[in-house]
Amino acid sequence: MLARVYDLLRRASGPRTRAWFKRQRWFVPVTRVLFGTGVYSESYFESIERIEADSVRAMARWVRERLAPARAIDVGCGPGHMMQAMAAEGIAMKGVDIADAALRRSREKGLDVERFDLTASSELPGRPYDLVVCCEVAEHLEAKHARQLVRTLCAGGDTVFMTAAEPDPSVGPGLHHVNEQPNAYWIALMADEGFALDEAQTADARARFAAAGVIVYLQRVMVFRRR
Repeated sequence: MLARVYDLLRRASGPRTRAWFKRQRWFVPVTRVLFGTGVYSESYFESIERIEADSVRAMARWVRERLAPARAIDVGCGPGHMMQAMAAEGIAMKGVDIADAALRRSREKGLDVERFDLTASSELPGRPYDLVVCCEVAEHLEAKHARQLVRTLCAGGDTVFMTAAEPDPSVGPGLHHVNEQPNAYWIALMADEGFALDEAQTADARARFAAAGVIVYLQRVMVFRRR
């Protein structure tokens, strides 16, 4: 019920109003206490799908061409639009998320998803995979959970395809971003788990995504390989 209230409030407010609330220090802790994972609501995911629709298709094509996974898992899959794009490229997809709206929207697309808590010490279902995807998820978890997230991703397979929001003082943190970090932060944590940045694939992906008009934050992909 509270999640529906939050969604109604979000729909009723314009972008400027939401941006003002987002800048208030109390906003994230208060809304998380009141609404829990309901802050990732139907309207939130509707917005993400609309903004990222063309981008995920371009990304999925690159993944098929350059990484060629047979099976992949999308960790923090949201409404399933990335999964759907990769499935259209012939990749067998699994997805996990904790938000009810994410799971509902993914299942409406006929996708194989299940609830999963990234803050817990548990293994990804169905592992190992040829590819572990985790896009714009890491910044939504508190810093104390960062190492656990990385361990979960690394235990899921030998190749990790990841994006994570970086700090941008000119615009401030994104909505419910509680741990925005430079790429070097994640590269170091991945190194602790025996994974190295594949510099050639990362550079190729970034160049291809920029040329294809992928939305800027999804251009900043990192491809990791187990050493």
